Amino acid sequence: MGAGWFARHLGCAAAQRESLGGRGARHLLLGVGRLTDTGDLKRRHALARQGHILWSPRFDDGRSVTTGATLGVMQAQMGSSADTLRKYDAIESRLTAPVSERMLDLANLRSGMRLLDLASGCGEPALRAAHRVGAHGSVLGVDVSDALLAYAREKAQRSDISNLELRVADAESLDGLPSEAFDAATARWGLMYMRAPVRALMNVRRVLKQGALFVGAFWAEPERVPWAMLARCVLARYRDVPSINPEAPGPLRYADPSVIERDLDHAGLTLEHVEEVDVPVIEAAAGVGIVTWVRDIGLMPLAAELSASEYAHYEADLAREAEQFGLNGVVRLGGITRLVVAR
Repeated sequence: MGAGWFARHLGCAAAQRESLGGRGARHLLLGVGRLTDTGDLKRRHALARQGHILWSPRFDDGRSVTTGATLGVMQAQMGSSADTLRKYDAIESRLTAPVSERMLDLANLRSGMRLLDLASGCGEPALRAAHRVGAHGSVLGVDVSDALLAYAREKAQRSDISNLELRVADAESLDGLPSEAFDAATARWGLMYMRAPVRALMNVRRVLKQGALFVGAFWAEPERVPWAMLARCVLARYRDVPSINPEAPGPLRYADPSVIERDLDHAGLTLEHVEEVDVPVIEAAAGVGIVTWVRDIGLMPLAAELSASEYAHYEADLAREAEQFGLNGVVRLGGITRLVVAR
């Protein structure tokens, strides 16, 4: 991972061990620590998948590390081309389908229900929800990006979905929606990018019927999300990578689960359930395919400031490190996502 950057920006602290009671209890490593290389990133991610480690790197001033975005959000933020969107959407939709389906399970979504989906983007999980609620139900998906919703509409038309409305709207100001009108609400990897997520959650509470559920998906701690960290860690070998304010919009804004609970509480929602899913977001036949993905979606724009020679070496290093995540001839990058249920 390039020890230099982390040595400058990440501090170490004694890890605390906390035993989880009950049958099959495991010890978790909590607190802060230092990543030393990309191999360490993979090892820690493997431990995290087994439930043996929770590690949250911090800058010297206590701020968390944040970086990157998934395809849909990055397209919304950076205006990537429709061709790029089409190039990767099918892969991401297939790989992340279990997350969407599980979210709808947790929302207890059934035929005839009405769902509100925030930050629908390319249509996840709104499109799947439309199938679940059937002809007697309906889904309203909102997003600030008309381009993303246009593509989602194309997908809906191809699937003959007629009970889905996709509307350009800001989830932070849904004044046009009636109160207590929806049976459930979802937000998959979108809330963390909003300017005022608590305001969006307050809108969710207002439009949900009494007792209805909100289900959100949020990325976990940085070392448990290799898709977001790998390119940044390799880039740190070539230049300083500035910190990002963890309170600002970003993929790891809710990496600390206490922040999720805090914002839900501020919005008048009560956290009821949390579970974790290990999900890939991109796959390729080799590391160079991951490099192409990183380049295409603009995951590391700071790399463009490298010299031509440095950039070539950076991409070669990134391809080589990505190969560590290969299995059975396929390289996959993803991470741990938390699914949160509140009412």
